[in-house]
Amino acid sequence: IPAATDAGTYYVWYKVVGDDNHNDSEAAKVTVTISKDTVTAPTIASKTYTGEAQTATVTASTLYSVTTNNGGTNVGSYNVVLTLTDSANYKWKDSTKAAKTLKFNITKATANTVTVNIEGWTYGEAAKAPTSTATFGTAAYTYAVKGSTQFTAEVPTNAGEYTVKAAVAGTTNYPAGEATKDFTIARASITPTVSISGWTVGETANAPGVTGNTG
Repeated sequence: IPAATDAGTYYVWYKVVGDDNHNDSEAAKVTVTISKDTVTAPTIASKTYTGEAQTATVTASTLYSVTTNNGGTNVGSYNVVLTLTDSANYKWKDSTKAAKTLKFNITKATANTVTVNIEGWTYGEAAKAPTSTATFGTAAYTYAVKGSTQFTAEVPTNAGEYTVKAAVAGTTNYPAGEATKDFTIARASITPTVSISGWTVGETANAPGVTGNTG
């Protein structure tokens, strides 16, 4: 009789056959139970927000299959469903159901690196636009006189030393970040030309004329 291999309850019937000195025994039944083996669910490691869609990394096993692992992009908790491949002979360590739901967490990014750059210009020229990069988000620009902490959105126009700030506001997915850069609006050069017409003695003096003077 082949031995049972699957989990379950089995009955073994036996009878002892006598010999010349002993009678046969009556048939008897022995109950045998083969219990399901237990499976420990894997630990699902969290991942940090990257701005891209992410799914859980699940340890491979022949004991279960990953039936749900959609993941997500934003910070939050997402379901990962594992289903036993042989629920007749195996069970989860802490559950009697074939499918087990675990949580995959995406956590907030810990840093947001921002850089900013700007070229100076000369008074009277069109203002140069700043450029910036950020790990996450889009920067907004403000300006201040160099050394001041009073930043405004107004772009300076007069000659002088200034600072531009690129700032990204924090969200539930990533922290705030900012960077600053000093720049100069140079004084404009002028090349004035003076002209005057002569006059005859006794006449009223002619006034000189000046061109090229922007001040």
